[in-house]
Amino acid sequence: MQTDTTDFKELKRKWCEEPGQVHGVIYRKAFGESCNDVKVVGEGFGIMDGEFQTSSGAFNPSHGDDYHDSSWEMHPDSKKCVKKVVGYWKNAGNNFLRRQNHPVKDLLG
Repeated sequence: MQTDTTDFKELKRKWCEEPGQVHGVIYRKAFGESCNDVKVVGEGFGIMDGEFQTSSGAFNPSHGDDYHDSSWEMHPDSKKCVKKVVGYWKNAGNNFLRRQNHPVKDLLG
């Protein structure tokens, strides 16, 4: 989701109670529910100015779960896998949906 648009800014004002700067709003738009109302196990990333970024205040630090530490950075293994898939997506264009699933062992290799 593009976050530099008027539509996103309006959603951010409408859902100002969502966690983080971006990912809480994106989660609510995508799934129709607030992150505050459910236990979400996930990690956040984005592409800013063409650069892969892996920090998220909404998803990366622990909010009382067994899956995260206190870091706002994505886990190194997740970062490696997601970065590769984002690269595949950037290079594939319209063909990405033909091969959007990748075994983790291949991504970490």
